Amino acid sequence: MNSEAHTTLSIGGVTYLPLLGGSQSFGLLILVTRRPHAWKKEEVRLAQHFANFASVALENVRLLNRLAETEGRFKSLVEHIPAILYICDVEPPYQSIYVSPQIETMLGYPASEWSDDPNFFMKIIHPDDVSRLKDLEDEAVRTTGFVRAEYRLYDRRGEIRWMRDEAVLVRHPAGAPIGWNGVLVEITGMKRMGQGLPASPPQGGLQSTPLPDPRLPQA
Repeated sequence: MNSEAHTTLSIGGVTYLPLLGGSQSFGLLILVTRRPHAWKKEEVRLAQHFANFASVALENVRLLNRLAETEGRFKSLVEHIPAILYICDVEPPYQSIYVSPQIETMLGYPASEWSDDPNFFMKIIHPDDVSRLKDLEDEAVRTTGFVRAEYRLYDRRGEIRWMRDEAVLVRHPAGAPIGWNGVLVEITGMKRMGQGLPASPPQGGLQSTPLPDPRLPQA
């Protein structure tokens, strides 16, 4: 700061302290006095402490802004991929903590209905698939923490939809399992082709032709 500025602003004493965050500079902390002042070591040390505190605050704001941008992009991705992402309890009835909006497009149930009813998943899974799914998940808890399963869900019209479920076990820092993070992808078309049926139903959306019920004798 030049002498003219000192006179105009009636500045007697001034000191400059950099605001640093790692290798990044956020600017300067400028301390001024009206009267001429020789800065003591204690004053400079206190000012530097304040500058360090301000640097941390500015860095936190920058990181929070970046985090908000990242979360926004992730949310957009989650809500637009052709799959259902979910977070649920580790044990039956596997109550959902979160389920992505695609659940309504793919199966006809609003996400709120899926999350609000603790037993909702158990109501729509094919009863013959429950014990097999539970066995796979129990094995995953004991071993890798990863499970891949294929099972049937009933959509809102009561039609069977085959789903492929891939989930990762989430553990408490102490090691106890606390839930599943997973993704559901519909594979009904693949199953239909495997059974010699048309890959696509005659009408789109939820108006699908039911698959043969494996519990009934087939001709």
